[in-house]
Amino acid sequence: MYRSITGLPLVLLLISPLSIAGEKMADSCSLDKNSPDFASFQKCDGQIVEFSAAMSKRIMQHPTGLHIDFNPEQQTVIRKVESYVDAGDLQIVVTADKRIECEGKVELTGRVNIVDMGGKSGTKGSYKNPWLRLVSYRCA
Repeated sequence: MYRSITGLPLVLLLISPLSIAGEKMADSCSLDKNSPDFASFQKCDGQIVEFSAAMSKRIMQHPTGLHIDFNPEQQTVIRKVESYVDAGDLQIVVTADKRIECEGKVELTGRVNIVDMGGKSGTKGSYKNPWLRLVSYRCA
């Protein structure tokens, strides 16, 4: 069963503006679903993608807290939960309201953001990696 980031069944997600009855989203981007590479994610920056990955067993070093929301009514910052998946040679930070409840393989749908901290090449400050704002996932 697919799950949305809110934990509700995907049936409820399908009535959202992101996807109507399974139709392709207007701002979606194609990449190799089974083995996406950095160049593929980079060309899809800011767009919705679908791909398969494995839940990471060993977490690499990544900056944290980059995907946050602000609730103006309550004047509060809402920090997203960060999960990590391995797709090909990449470890991708996946942000959502709730933790991904899968072991092993997972199929993900979300919006790609290439996080580029700049800095001198080869240093921690030169971090450049895809992050994913999760829309939905399915344990495979």
